[in-house]
Amino acid sequence: MGTPSYMSPEQAAGGPRSTVLLGYLLLVAGSALRFHIGLVWLVTGLSMAGYGCVVADAVWHRPPLAPPSGAVLPFVLSLGVTGLIVHLMLRRMRRTDRRDAQQHT
Repeated sequence: MGTPSYMSPEQAAGGPRSTVLLGYLLLVAGSALRFHIGLVWLVTGLSMAGYGCVVADAVWHRPPLAPPSGAVLPFVLSLGVTGLIVHLMLRRMRRTDRRDAQQHT
């Protein structure tokens, strides 16, 4: 089970039903601030894995906190789509920067 001082924030706040899980989306979006596409996909993958661990913990150890079966996939897909949007945004910015650099030379 765990104690509140030993649990992760999302476990202490209600497992996979917690609003703290929105932090995963913020991490993915915030990874764009480093302007590195590889980092975006690393953070996206780690966020998906972290959410999977939280869901698995709830299913195996605390069934009352387990999310409905139809709620897991949409959240995982939203993490992936957010990563894709950030990836495409960074590619577009790089292309625009290169084009501007060529015009100024």
